[in-house]
Amino acid sequence: MARSKGVTIRDVAQRAGVSIAAVSMALNGTGTLSAATRLRVRAVAEEMEYQADALARGLRRSSVGAIGLVMRSLDALGEYTPRGVDVFTRYIGAASAQAMDRGLSVMLVPDPTKRPTPPLALSLDGYIVTMPHVDDPVIDLLERRGIPYVTLGRDPSRPDFTDWATEDDGSSFGRIYEHFAASGARSIVLLRGTDPHAWNIDSEATYRA
Repeated sequence: MARSKGVTIRDVAQRAGVSIAAVSMALNGTGTLSAATRLRVRAVAEEMEYQADALARGLRRSSVGAIGLVMRSLDALGEYTPRGVDVFTRYIGAASAQAMDRGLSVMLVPDPTKRPTPPLALSLDGYIVTMPHVDDPVIDLLERRGIPYVTLGRDPSRPDFTDWATEDDGSSFGRIYEHFAASGARSIVLLRGTDPHAWNIDSEATYRA
């Protein structure tokens, strides 16, 4: 997939109707611009997803040898070290080791659609997105920017997207219910998560079936 050329400071200046110097001053908090102009330029830059970091601009068209890893379940939780849960840290470690075996580095990125975007986040070579949500804004951002990505768990909103992997969740759920039934259970309750991703959706579908 071809990478987006990205938005330049000149693009922001043209859209905002100011000079390049004015954009630089507005974003860096320098100069004597009026508060209204400063806010307007910053709003335009954010709308255009402009990254002011000079290194990010320089790397936008070349490989940096690093991929981003987005943990959507932790983004939704708003906490990246949930107490008593190790599945996420184990996954991060496994993904990082596999990447290193292939000469790549991994950058953990909190929701890149939130501002401010982490430096270089939109200049990485690609992304692994874990458990994308229905109509996930992170996927929309990567699509708009032309950044390649794969997902852990299917994307519920993109049935034609095939670059994903997962365990055989349906079979796993089925074995759980069969175990309960074999043990004599006749009234089984499913307590599922609230995130709108495939694991929760599929677990409920299998339960109902």
